[in-house]
Amino acid sequence: MYRVKPTESDVLFGRGSAISSHPGNVRFRSIVESHKPEFRSADRMGKRPIAQKIVNAIHREPTNGRFLMEDPEAPESEASDAINLRSWVIVDNTKAINKTMHRLREKDPQDKRKGGMASSARGASLTGSKIALPKYGKPMSHPCATTVESISPQSPAAKNEILRTKGSLVLRRIGQKAAAPIAPVEGSPDAREEDSLFRDMFEGGDSTYMNRTTSDASRDAPSKKNGAGSNSNTDGDALALLMHLKNSGTAGSADASDDEKLEINLRAWIQDNMPCDGCSSKMMRPYTAKALPIAVKLAELFEHSDGKSSLPQSCEEVTVHFISSNVANVSMPNGLSRSINVVSNEGERLAHMGRLLYELFLGIPPPLLSGRVGALVDGLSLKSHSNAIHKPRKVTSRMRNSSSSCLETGGVNSQATSHLEMSGLPYSLCSFLRNLLDCSSGDFRTDESYQSFKDARFDLNLMKDDPDVFLEDVQVTKGGLELKMRDKIYGRAELVSEIEQCLEDNIKRGVLVSGSAGVGKTTLLTSVMLNAAARSGSYFFQTKFEQSKNANPLANVASVFDCLCRSFLEDASERQLQAVADELTSALGVHVALILNIVPGLSKILPFTSTEISSAQCVDVARTVAYSFCKLLKIVCAHSAPIILMFDDIQWADANSMAIISELILDASEDCNTFFVCLYRSDDICKDSLFSGWINRLEETCPVQPIKIDNLTPFCVNEMVSETLQTFPRITRPLSSILFAKSRGNPLFLRQLFDSLRQQGFIHIRFSPPKWEWDIDKIVDIEIPTSIMTLIIAELGTLPLPLQNSLRIISCLGSNIKCVPTFDIISRSIGIDMTDSMKELAHRGFVILEKGMMRFIHDKVQESAYQTLDDKGRRKNHMQFGLALLPSGAVDGRIVDDEMFFLALNQINTAGPGMLESVEERSVVAQLNLAAGNRSAALSDLGAALGFFKNGILFLPSDKWSRYYASTLELFTALVETAHLLKHADDVTDYSKEVVANAQKYEDKMRCLHVVVMTVRDKGMFVESVKLAFEVLEKSNERIP
Repeated sequence: MYRVKPTESDVLFGRGSAISSHPGNVRFRSIVESHKPEFRSADRMGKRPIAQKIVNAIHREPTNGRFLMEDPEAPESEASDAINLRSWVIVDNTKAINKTMHRLREKDPQDKRKGGMASSARGASLTGSKIALPKYGKPMSHPCATTVESISPQSPAAKNEILRTKGSLVLRRIGQKAAAPIAPVEGSPDAREEDSLFRDMFEGGDSTYMNRTTSDASRDAPSKKNGAGSNSNTDGDALALLMHLKNSGTAGSADASDDEKLEINLRAWIQDNMPCDGCSSKMMRPYTAKALPIAVKLAELFEHSDGKSSLPQSCEEVTVHFISSNVANVSMPNGLSRSINVVSNEGERLAHMGRLLYELFLGIPPPLLSGRVGALVDGLSLKSHSNAIHKPRKVTSRMRNSSSSCLETGGVNSQATSHLEMSGLPYSLCSFLRNLLDCSSGDFRTDESYQSFKDARFDLNLMKDDPDVFLEDVQVTKGGLELKMRDKIYGRAELVSEIEQCLEDNIKRGVLVSGSAGVGKTTLLTSVMLNAAARSGSYFFQTKFEQSKNANPLANVASVFDCLCRSFLEDASERQLQAVADELTSALGVHVALILNIVPGLSKILPFTSTEISSAQCVDVARTVAYSFCKLLKIVCAHSAPIILMFDDIQWADANSMAIISELILDASEDCNTFFVCLYRSDDICKDSLFSGWINRLEETCPVQPIKIDNLTPFCVNEMVSETLQTFPRITRPLSSILFAKSRGNPLFLRQLFDSLRQQGFIHIRFSPPKWEWDIDKIVDIEIPTSIMTLIIAELGTLPLPLQNSLRIISCLGSNIKCVPTFDIISRSIGIDMTDSMKELAHRGFVILEKGMMRFIHDKVQESAYQTLDDKGRRKNHMQFGLALLPSGAVDGRIVDDEMFFLALNQINTAGPGMLESVEERSVVAQLNLAAGNRSAALSDLGAALGFFKNGILFLPSDKWSRYYASTLELFTALVETAHLLKHADDVTDYSKEVVANAQKYEDKMRCLHVVVMTVRDKGMFVESVKLAFEVLEKSNERIP
């Protein structure tokens, strides 16, 4: 846990006058008090959002208020009475909400003093001849008061009293202390869905049941004069009585509602919750959501039966148990006399469960089926069931007369299928019921019929827990039928847990995440770090290195620090800003100018009159820059929230950036406020490469945790396929097995393969109702490319030609591009407005447009688009784009915008000198490379500087020494000096020889000869270096003592 310093806007956990009088706590109590009336009047489901609203209000303070608690791991020596001297950590959102809920539930002092009097008043109010119920039903006569007393908390005998019964309706209130808890079926999962009947009944809602009770009471009022028919509405009286108990504090109070246990007959529950007016899907949706938790418990009851136990024949023989309005269990009443014959065949038991669920969701039992299922129902008929239901579901003429079926009927009665079609239930639920009923067909059952209760219960849970995917019908929009995958990370729960443990570990300062291209490294780590930053209030900044290296030197490292400085400038107080400026000036001295050149955002925090620094003041520029970055990070961290820095595709980083990153991690090993994330492709590095050695040294010397991300397992692939096609996993399993074999479980490959199959029509949508289908035989036979780039290239070939051309154009610019002004300049250069093309490519999922940036969905997409261009086409585009962008980066050979200048020059260098026919134009490019090399050297990126010097020499003509002597000499000399600093002895030897051979004056050779002497010395050849030094001195007419 990260330690923080409390501010006046923070809410502190704890006791004592210091905490109670803390300004943040005072304001928190004021906000809570203003929301208490709303909280008390809200129903159960509405209470938690109120607490969340208060927590959000605290977070929106001008200085971003937080909820803090004392660090439980802090040593005793750190304990102090002063708040600012204690160790504080940020609590998570759940704890903050729970604290707020606790405060909202607290009674006012005057209410607490009246607690005893209120209890007596409640008892007295129930002993009169009449109980006034102004909101629900009619006034209740004296006998009802006796019932109230029998279940009142004042009566110790209140164990399990029946309040009211009528026909099949059984409604009980079970005493909290006396009644034993209802034991769920062994192995059953916890119930998570709520039934709104009891939520409404105990929290003031207007459920269907309560509306029916009130209307029945009004309609039957004339027949109840002089006591006649006084029991005709006892069901309504019972529920109205419970409402009165809730309102008076005896039932459903804030203290008792959490343990309230109720039970009701399932037939009565269906009657009072089933919509009766029409069969629209909109009207059935709420009922379906309430019925699914009951269906899951029914499935558990059947699953754990042994085939010899008695099972309910209809919903009338089922009791539903509720705890705090949640479905806790279902059972059959004790002493149930009528039970089905022994049914050991699992298929018949599955079909029998299907009948009960059919009745639960449709309100009527299915029509009798022929054969064994007809014998199973033990003579029950549709007529007998209809008589038992108080308000049977309305069966329309369309349901009776429909002869066609859009569901595959298999062995299921066609009338039952027709009822399903017209029920308004989602297609997935109708298919589920049909597949259950079909289980009685024996050898004639369809392939999709269920084989086990476990599969049926699993599918029910999917519909209950993820209705948007597995319950709702497939939505077909006018815009198209694209196959959209969910924005979800599959199969990475263990990795997420491991990464979060590293975040909480005070020893680990970062993670090194490896994996092949397309496994989802960036998506996973970005998601985890964003969530961690949101929980802890940390800063999170990320950057991505590119293989094309179009950016200016140190651009990636500098970008995260620039964002850090700008964010800190917005959040910090004047005192914090001044402290950072003073500490940086003291730590870096004149070298502050060096870091200001690299991080422009720092100038807002640390105004400095001069950004020039001489080479004499800086012996080793690279080491000085690395030291300056370390100091900047450490000093800002000491005055800010925790910081998370993520470097993506670090295998493409230059040597100088890698050195700076390793120094940052090593320097932060004792700092608990900084965490680093480095991502790299394991399939893009060689064991003996420079990067491989850097990774090994980093693991050995720095406190970082290596983490490897592999491809998805077959189970996770099936989960992805199932949710994408909105089809149960047991049905998609054969398809996902084939896709796993062809994609090897690579998420990117799998997504591209999905799109390819959709484009070719092997996965298609069937209408009425919409449902995804696939031709598995054709999918097995198609040839799938072994390379993901080959697959992407084939998919790009299906795009309209204008979109293909747009992808090729932007692929030449890199994987991350600024829309303004880059696209504007390119559009003018080629004479085509690319705005619409970019939007269409984003819609098709090839690129992402956000915050003024355009980036490819993955590097492999950019590489694939680039591969579709031939060599001449690539060079032509690079030269055209470079020349178009150059005026925005340099004016008269002077750099005015680093980013645009380096982007333009890299484009020109990539095209090569062969694309410029004019010798004068080549000479200008050579001069620009000299300027770029010097600028890179000033920024300590010597590797980039060496590359620019070499490119400059390439652009010079063959007669360069005679035609452009000055610029040629300067390029060669700068290259030799840079090569020496990088210890490239071969480059020093080769290029210095050409200088010695072509220099017009001996003085022009001196800088190169000096470098040669030092290079020979560095090789350990001291005698040879001394001799060479004397020769140089003699030829320069220097007297040797």
